[in-house]
Amino acid sequence: MRVRQFTKCMTICASMCAAMLFAACGGAADELYEKSVSLYEQGSYREARDVITEAIKSNPDKAEYYICYGMTLIGLADYEGAREQFMSVIRDNGSKITKDNNKRAYRGIALTYYESGDYEQAKSYFDLALGTESLADIDNDLKAYKADCDMFLGNYEDAVKLFTDLIENGKDMDDDVLVGCYVGRAGAYMIPGNYMAAIADYNSAIAISEYCYPAYVGGYLALINTHDTNSANEMLDKGLALACRNSEDEYYNAVLNFYKGNDSDALKTLSECLDNGVMEADFYIGMINQRQGKYEDAVKCYENYADNVPSGRSAEFCNQLAGCYMELGDYENAKKLFDEGIVIAGGNMKQTLMKNRIALYEKLGKYKKAKKYAEEYLSLYEDSEMHAEYEFIMTRYRKNS
Repeated sequence: MRVRQFTKCMTICASMCAAMLFAACGGAADELYEKSVSLYEQGSYREARDVITEAIKSNPDKAEYYICYGMTLIGLADYEGAREQFMSVIRDNGSKITKDNNKRAYRGIALTYYESGDYEQAKSYFDLALGTESLADIDNDLKAYKADCDMFLGNYEDAVKLFTDLIENGKDMDDDVLVGCYVGRAGAYMIPGNYMAAIADYNSAIAISEYCYPAYVGGYLALINTHDTNSANEMLDKGLALACRNSEDEYYNAVLNFYKGNDSDALKTLSECLDNGVMEADFYIGMINQRQGKYEDAVKCYENYADNVPSGRSAEFCNQLAGCYMELGDYENAKKLFDEGIVIAGGNMKQTLMKNRIALYEKLGKYKKAKKYAEEYLSLYEDSEMHAEYEFIMTRYRKNS
């Protein structure tokens, strides 16, 4: 399973038990089923798959076994195989047991699309699960995933509404779920540029859970975007003062070290994370290489990141990779990335991308394009430096007209 990016929402997963564990009858097959659930929750997906396969051989008539089997296949990234298992469970006889099974199966199908990056399809199945009148205790989980899909799809207002509904009306919500909702809503505020609302939500998350690493990283970035450098550095220091409890904490600690400028410490831990399958680490390794002028190495890291993380092509990613291509003289790829990033960007990142695109066209001597994009930029942002740059562009434009 992927470690979530702090700029997106921190996914709130109901546990395997909450989402699919049924009351066992005590038979040998049920014992195998419970063992498979336990292995799954430990992250031992291959072993969990092998055990649940034995349970199915022993008793092929229990829907929960197939749901469990599907979840283990998600853990192994066999999304098509998982969908087959979930689809085999869905029935239309109206009984409570069938409705429960269907809801779990719809959730499972949604997760296969979510994990493979097809967020529109994921949303449609999360809606089907939410429309099934049973198992209300997993509705918070389903809504949080749906909000996360909206984040990936750029539907930030919809994500804010869903997270707000969860924060204000979620029933029997554990603190860790509430924290995830605050982090999620903070991301939905921050990407379009509502930094003060994001900071408030990150602080709310930290107040509930001191060890909410994503809130320290997100809070730092939001504060930097408000130009409050002192508070931003205080946020980093608070996060770095925490002791890491697990591999996910170590990943976020490395990210904090990166923003603190401790490249050697960050690189060592990020490389270890990458070796352990945390593919998001490639993005920050790329940024370290880029900061050190190792542009070809940075490009390889960014491309590996995009290949392995379905949600990886963020506006920030486009800006960073485009900058590397510019340094390497690959202006065509840089142009494509600036255009791609501007479409999906919000807040200060959109302004940065638009400014960098103007610089690219100036570098290429294409002053007609530079003029066009500078005028577009100035229609959106008040920037005295760009006004001066526009005057320079106009002198070149007139000379070449």
